[in-house]
Amino acid sequence: MTVQTGRIGFSLHAGAYSNVSYFENERQALLEFKKGLIDKSNRLASWTGEDCCSWEGIGCSRNTGHVVKLDLRNNAVFDLERLIFGDKQNYVSIYGETCLGGQISPSLVNLQHLHYLDLSSNYFAGIRIPTFIGSLKILRYLNLSAAGFDGTIPPQIGNLSALEYLDLGNKFEGFSDWISGYQLSTKSLWWATSLSSLKHLDLSEPSALDFTELPRSPPQSIQYFTARSAFHFEQSCLYGHQ
Repeated sequence: MTVQTGRIGFSLHAGAYSNVSYFENERQALLEFKKGLIDKSNRLASWTGEDCCSWEGIGCSRNTGHVVKLDLRNNAVFDLERLIFGDKQNYVSIYGETCLGGQISPSLVNLQHLHYLDLSSNYFAGIRIPTFIGSLKILRYLNLSAAGFDGTIPPQIGNLSALEYLDLGNKFEGFSDWISGYQLSTKSLWWATSLSSLKHLDLSEPSALDFTELPRSPPQSIQYFTARSAFHFEQSCLYGHQ
């Protein structure tokens, strides 16, 4: 699959395809998503006009023109030393301006060809990961790490059988970890046993990672991607039974 993002331009337009209304639905879905976001630094200023494939953070398939990538990771460097030894309140305000926040619109489910979703290192101020994420059935890459999400990891993520990369970790030196107590939690990994394509799973620094609900002989899929994949379970034990 060849993808071109808004950062490097896109040569094909939705109007070049017969099903123009379908591409318009994707554009409208993105605009609805934008409406729910808080964007203090105006990172999404390019999200205007008819060609959503030219917008910042959007990647479209060269072959079909469908939106396949939504990469809104915050690339601003978080300076922990400045936070600790400098003017903390002022720096929190300055860095906070670089983060997207707000709500995650269910309009994302209309991006039926989405393979890649990255909202990491933003700050969503304690909202829960929406359960409709589990409806993005062909998603291969999902990164919601260090983004200020709180509450229980929705088991609907287990519906993403095509998922190869999943990062829900909370980075110790990240912005959200230092300014809030928001953390994701899970008491079971049964939902992960359906992720048959998974190659990377990061659940580092969860507030409540309890694996006692797993059996003494864990499911084969857990054994498989524990042995063959990049797994990160910091400050926890994979199997609760000792």
